[in-house]
Amino acid sequence: MSKINKLLFLLSLQSSLFAVDDFTIDKLLTDIEKKTDLSSKTKLENGGISTIYTRNDINRMQVKSLKDILKLTRNVGYTENRYGLPDSLYQGSTQPFLSSTIRVFIDNQEITTSLYGSGLILLGDIDMCIVDHIEVYTQNPSFEFSTEPTYALIKLYSKKALKDEGGKISISKGSYGSSNISGYYSQELEKDWAYFAYLSQNNDKRKKYYSNNHELSRDKKVSHFLASFYNDKNSILFEAISSNRDSFIDASIDASANLAKIEHESIFLGYDYKSSNLSFLSSYGYMNTQTDFKDDNQVLFSQESKTYSHVYTNELKYNFNTSNNKLLTGIKYRFKKFDYEKLDVNNISKSSNDYDYQAVSTVFLENQYFLKENSIITTGVEYIDVKNNHSIQQDELLLYRVGHTYTNDNWTNKLINSHIETSLEPYLVNSEDKFISAGYIKPQEINSIIENIIYEKDNKKYELILDYTKIKNYLSLGVNNGKLLDNYEKDVFFKSATFNLTYKYNSYDKFLLSLRHLKMKNIVNSKDTKYSTVILRNINTYKKFDIYNELIFSNSNMDNKNYYDYTLAIKYNYTKDFNISLKGENLFSKAKTVSYDRVDPATSLSQSDLNISSIDKKIMLSMEYLF
Repeated sequence: MSKINKLLFLLSLQSSLFAVDDFTIDKLLTDIEKKTDLSSKTKLENGGISTIYTRNDINRMQVKSLKDILKLTRNVGYTENRYGLPDSLYQGSTQPFLSSTIRVFIDNQEITTSLYGSGLILLGDIDMCIVDHIEVYTQNPSFEFSTEPTYALIKLYSKKALKDEGGKISISKGSYGSSNISGYYSQELEKDWAYFAYLSQNNDKRKKYYSNNHELSRDKKVSHFLASFYNDKNSILFEAISSNRDSFIDASIDASANLAKIEHESIFLGYDYKSSNLSFLSSYGYMNTQTDFKDDNQVLFSQESKTYSHVYTNELKYNFNTSNNKLLTGIKYRFKKFDYEKLDVNNISKSSNDYDYQAVSTVFLENQYFLKENSIITTGVEYIDVKNNHSIQQDELLLYRVGHTYTNDNWTNKLINSHIETSLEPYLVNSEDKFISAGYIKPQEINSIIENIIYEKDNKKYELILDYTKIKNYLSLGVNNGKLLDNYEKDVFFKSATFNLTYKYNSYDKFLLSLRHLKMKNIVNSKDTKYSTVILRNINTYKKFDIYNELIFSNSNMDNKNYYDYTLAIKYNYTKDFNISLKGENLFSKAKTVSYDRVDPATSLSQSDLNISSIDKKIMLSMEYLF
């Protein structure tokens, strides 16, 4: 059956669910939301498996950057690749970014890049002072937001004048000479309009490592500006980022580069309109990137590049309700344009091919069908057409999900079956002999079944998440002993189980225990892999002190080592407008490490891997003043 025929069949199946009875769907959605949402009404009703970080959580946890959230996210985590860039799905390769299916939004706007897809590459370690609350959705979440295939959806909601009118200045100083200064101002205007404006300068100094007597650095300087102008129906978002970073190992095969730098500037402008039934979104993103790499290795001793890229996104969505259905449908179009102005390898100019754009067209339909007073069936189907000019890489993707949610006074049960197909990001297309193998690369097909059970009574909440995932055409290194990405002929299996216990001392303070186990089977050139994680978190307030303790224990059969990432944060609220805080992370210097391989260029023999944690041991002292 062709992709179009499958799409028509799934659409006809959804339409057969429409009916009319005396129940109202809004009442049930409200009941479900109360059991799975800790923050506010922004939570996606059809979002899949969700984790919510409230305003109070973020403040008392002293969340400094998105990596503080990523390292806690089930089956995602936080990892930095050979370039020192945030890349949670890193495979130990020289590809600059592999986490395109982890999508990052600010309010309703996806921050994306033309060449690499996900805005995680920009925002993975950005300052979080702008954020009111955070929502994380995994396992093929709602098609409502993402234009392209999505495994994990991270929604950052910026602060609003309703709760944050006035201004704040924050100053931080920490280990290795790190410093950060940021501030925002927010105000309500006439005719129901308001604005929020934020500016930060982050000088992030990192722990240095050494390889073959060469220093490896991940230091960076980042300037970040964000402004939003909005009312009940309209929102305008503008963001600008300028970054200058040391790119760690970069392309050095023996991890001993003499020079490794990445500079980029990005601009994002988005408009969002929403009425009771209709919503429209349009955005533009621009980024220019310059890289400079020098090494003593004669195979690759010099590499310089300069690229300009643009991405345009437009989408139109329509929703309506019957007494027992909530239907949402939409069309989306994204155009990615890029230009390799300069690419010099070993001082020889490499001419770029004619490939210079990717066009993504999307249509989707989702429905929530009210089966009983306390039961919803969710269905969704999405068709994505991906066109790359001057390339054989042309893809038609079909995504779908079917789920059932049941709730009563104490229980919530979610069962979700989903299918995702993913294609190549532009920087990988036509990159034969550099990043991918020659020929057509088949879309990855990710099939998952997830069971989510929540029981909540009095001050205790118990949650169990079971996940079974099969990946066909898995894109991996090492296929046929190659060093380029290629489709694996075997299906890859992921099985995971998560148990969470949340105990509330009162309405404000709480304790979390999270037990996680992940097993991966048929990984290329590897034995079956098992990961175990335990998270202990305690958040409480005593008089004027906010105290946060967290321990992340992890272990795998790959190295049979135990890792401990301990975080302690204390905030003293001198007045409601002034506070002093101290935060230490990875205080035992035992956080999980990432292996980076090395090869002796003279003999082509392997050297011992570098095992380096993506989370430094760091202590930060901060002061905040509100006015």
